[in-house]
Amino acid sequence: MQDSVFGAQPALYFDGTDDVMWLTDAASSVTVDSLTVIVVGQFVNLEDTDQYMLAGWDDSVSDSRLRICLSFLWSDQDARILNVRVGDSGDRPGWAPQADSQPHVFAVDSGVDFYTDGEYIGTSSNSSTSNPAGLNIGAIRGTSGFFNGNVAEVIVYDRVLSEQDYDKIGVYLANKYPVIDGVFKNAAFDGSPDAEINVALDASLTWNAGLNPSDMTSVNPNIEKHNLWMSNGDPQDSELSLVGSVDITDYTDPAADGVYSPSLSMDSKYYWAVEEVMSDGQGGVYPDGDPNNPMSEVWSFETLKSVPVLQGPDNMKVFPSETASIQVDITTISDLISVEWYRAGEPDMLISDADPDVTILTDNTSTTLQIANAELADEGSYYAVVTNSGGSSTSDTATLSIKRMISGYKFEQNVEDTLGLNDGSLVSDPLAYTAGFAETDGQQYAADPNGTTYVELPADAYPKAGFGNGLENFTITAWVKRLDDSEQYFIGNFNEGSNTAIQFGFLSGADLRFLIRQDGSNSSTDYIQATVSSEYIPAEEWHLVTAVFDGYVAKLYVDGLLRDEVDNGSELANFSEWEQPFTLFGRNLRGNVSDRFSGQIDDLRFFNYPLSNEEIAALYYNETGERQCIYGYPEFDIAGPEGTPDCVVNLYDFAEFASEWLLDNRYAPEM
Repeated sequence: MQDSVFGAQPALYFDGTDDVMWLTDAASSVTVDSLTVIVVGQFVNLEDTDQYMLAGWDDSVSDSRLRICLSFLWSDQDARILNVRVGDSGDRPGWAPQADSQPHVFAVDSGVDFYTDGEYIGTSSNSSTSNPAGLNIGAIRGTSGFFNGNVAEVIVYDRVLSEQDYDKIGVYLANKYPVIDGVFKNAAFDGSPDAEINVALDASLTWNAGLNPSDMTSVNPNIEKHNLWMSNGDPQDSELSLVGSVDITDYTDPAADGVYSPSLSMDSKYYWAVEEVMSDGQGGVYPDGDPNNPMSEVWSFETLKSVPVLQGPDNMKVFPSETASIQVDITTISDLISVEWYRAGEPDMLISDADPDVTILTDNTSTTLQIANAELADEGSYYAVVTNSGGSSTSDTATLSIKRMISGYKFEQNVEDTLGLNDGSLVSDPLAYTAGFAETDGQQYAADPNGTTYVELPADAYPKAGFGNGLENFTITAWVKRLDDSEQYFIGNFNEGSNTAIQFGFLSGADLRFLIRQDGSNSSTDYIQATVSSEYIPAEEWHLVTAVFDGYVAKLYVDGLLRDEVDNGSELANFSEWEQPFTLFGRNLRGNVSDRFSGQIDDLRFFNYPLSNEEIAALYYNETGERQCIYGYPEFDIAGPEGTPDCVVNLYDFAEFASEWLLDNRYAPEM
């Protein structure tokens, strides 16, 4: 018997080997017609085994029997799931994928509705026709799936409770078991410091005492003292030892006596917890470390470092000729002796500020490496080594990247990269060429793959994972002419599973679609896609299509004008290397290239940064000589000298507006 697991209320402990309690009287109350079962319990052991806290399951009864089980199931995928089952309805997960070892209130009715700590989890169904047999706590059929944990209370009703019933039960349980925000507060809680760094050596540990089940604002009267358990400060050793105790002097304020001043050392990581030493009901207390004494969760913190503590630097991307500033923040308890910046390589290279383009600015709080007139040769990884009287610390590494076009394909009767880095290889039929649209740089031709030929680029071609490589943010732009309404893509690559993917092309029906996806579960936060209606991209005409991604927002432009913008709400940054050759004129679905492009394409370019509205409009202007309307208030531009909008809001628009002044345009029924 445990006395304090559930707020000083007694609980029965099951050891997980052969403990079982048969509930013969309760079993007669559990019928097919209706029932509600409430259990106040705790799974203690979450190892790789199935456990049944409560089960009414006997194979001597037909398959249509009413089976009840509240169980912790361990799957082959290490997914710990708390399940409830009634009848043959199948398991209903209460937690997925991780259960925990905290005390909880579980409830299930023959609806079949499942609740955890009063929160509705889900509903299944029950088609049973036979009553259960073998209702017990601690095992299934009393012979297997033995439960390791504690049960304080089992309540069985021969009906489905109403909302008012649940309210009453809730009051009863809240008064009996000290629960705040779904967690039993029988142990010490709100320990501080926790998960902190650079904690001062004179810091005190503080916490709130376990609460009185009858008055959740005061200390449990059965707690006699607090025991402090701490590790030795070795970051690799989390074992706790008893280091001191604090007597309870004020039972009205849970925080009053929750203070302890330990002896701390620099460069250490401490783990700590508080044990509430309980009265044993016989004039004494339970021994230190006794299971009847509630133990808090384990908290941890790190003390001040004798060596400098460094934060940063962040990756940096700049235009050519701009100044790149790479900064490391410093926390130090003594004056700095030296700061050195390095460029990572084989070997790493010490950076000298004797170079007129290099400036290193340092004080006791930060050091900044400035590289003026940054160019492609400056791309690389940089870090700092900072030294004080206690020793040296090395910062993280930051990547400097230059904003630029990273690859391009003009299709001048070849599939060569204009930068000479990642030439393509033709697959299937020979690639046909036709008169192109782009004429800058003397271009004459465009690719005409006819829905058969596609191009493979090396798997390490741009765009690819890694800062500055054109996946974490980028621009893709090309001149395209679609010839039909079929689903077809001019760019497409998918890794295995729900991982890194990109596609740019036309859906069935000819809407333009751009998609980018990071490694993950293919949830709505793992990918982002933008779509433009086919009305903006008529067939048999050349159009400039542009996809822009900044890590959060995807934008689609047609002929230099923004037509769709989608904000994912969270950053996509978890990309992996391509597992297949990067594919043009089709979509490489994990090795199978489908939906090949049947139109024509010219001047395909990849940039490793998001182009601005002006830069995209300039791409369109450079080939057409047409200035697109990207500023002002186009919704007010309703007329012009030729009777059509002219991207100027002036008297033409006012006259059109005035001609409709005071007209009542509402429907007028015939009288």
